[in-house]
Amino acid sequence: MGDTINVVLTPLIQPGASHIVKIPWQPVDPANYANLYDSTDSLFWRIAAPEPHHFCLLARIVWAADSMGTSLHDPISYTDGSEIGRYVQRNNNVIWKNFSVVDLQGDNVAVDGVLSPGAMIFVGNALGTGGTFDLEFTDPRFYHGNPVTAEADVTITLSTGLWGKWEDGGYLAENIEIISAEEHRVVVTGSPARLKNLTFAAHERNLLHVGFNFMVEELSGKSLFDYHVVQRKSSDNQVVGGETYRIKIPEDFKRFYADAGADVAVSPGDSSLLSASEIGEGAIYKWYDPAGELLHTGREVTVSPSVTGKYRLEVIAEADGLKGYDEVTVRVKEFEILSISPNPTTDEVTIGYRADAATSAHLMVTIPYSGASHDYVLDVGEDEITIDVSDYGVGTYSVILVCNGEGVDASSFVVQ
Repeated sequence: MGDTINVVLTPLIQPGASHIVKIPWQPVDPANYANLYDSTDSLFWRIAAPEPHHFCLLARIVWAADSMGTSLHDPISYTDGSEIGRYVQRNNNVIWKNFSVVDLQGDNVAVDGVLSPGAMIFVGNALGTGGTFDLEFTDPRFYHGNPVTAEADVTITLSTGLWGKWEDGGYLAENIEIISAEEHRVVVTGSPARLKNLTFAAHERNLLHVGFNFMVEELSGKSLFDYHVVQRKSSDNQVVGGETYRIKIPEDFKRFYADAGADVAVSPGDSSLLSASEIGEGAIYKWYDPAGELLHTGREVTVSPSVTGKYRLEVIAEADGLKGYDEVTVRVKEFEILSISPNPTTDEVTIGYRADAATSAHLMVTIPYSGASHDYVLDVGEDEITIDVSDYGVGTYSVILVCNGEGVDASSFVVQ
């Protein structure tokens, strides 16, 4: 599906000089090709969305051609055009560019369920023989400022067929972490990253989506980034194809900050509601448990931990895929004040406590406005103590539970 776009003449270019050649081209709407791939792969389309395919451009400079268009001074020495990578490498004055522009301006991002704004490419074997390949994902060799991997999560979504090939190849990879096997999504953890040992039959190709979620805390103000995807033969590392992604950050990139709320403490067996603050625009809220596993998608989640742990909140803005993170610690009380009764009181008060795992424990009751306190040694094998407060003055008294020399819980009671 390709043809010559146009032919233009260049002026005489002197040694050491240069000239930019502009070739007129009116491309057709790439959305016309959105369904070249099997659109019944509902999982892939739900994650990646039917984004348009890109166009591949091949250009050649012909110097002093004869009437047939053959260069008299710089002929094509390698004529097999079926392996375009080798064709470009072995011939002079030939350039090949596969280029996708990812513009994160809100109006340019297809957001219908897309978690990672990006673009799709075909990978596989376009030739008449089968082969095994590696896919390489890498920052450019040279760049100014940060590479995109320093400011964004690079997420790769594989179509069902491509995921199956990776599975058949033993899930071989470098600097790749699976974030959702169900959704066939992985994230890049370093550069270069590789999906390896992918075997294709002759003329077999599958779709791959590469997306970019910039992180609020890492934005440097840089507006343009490049990223490369390269397909190589596994046997000899020969390049057979590739794609350059140009990622554009708008000047008015709307920032937000994720807020998972304040740390909380719960008694063993109790639950706690974790609630994320809204960011003022459409967003996806995800909660991850202390092991890093996805716990819930939604702004609020109820947790019932058995041990203290940190829960991570991930917020993804629907307009542009911008990400923000926050953490909240849910502390399961090892020692605690369970009850104070009666409260208010006049003559005595019974304080229930849990300190069975402590080697030593005592209650410290502070006298209002004086800074002084009364200490009551606790039997860690018991669960309550009754204190005579008949000689206490009227007021509110703070009670601190101290276990193993550290204050671990606090409450109060009122003497009338």
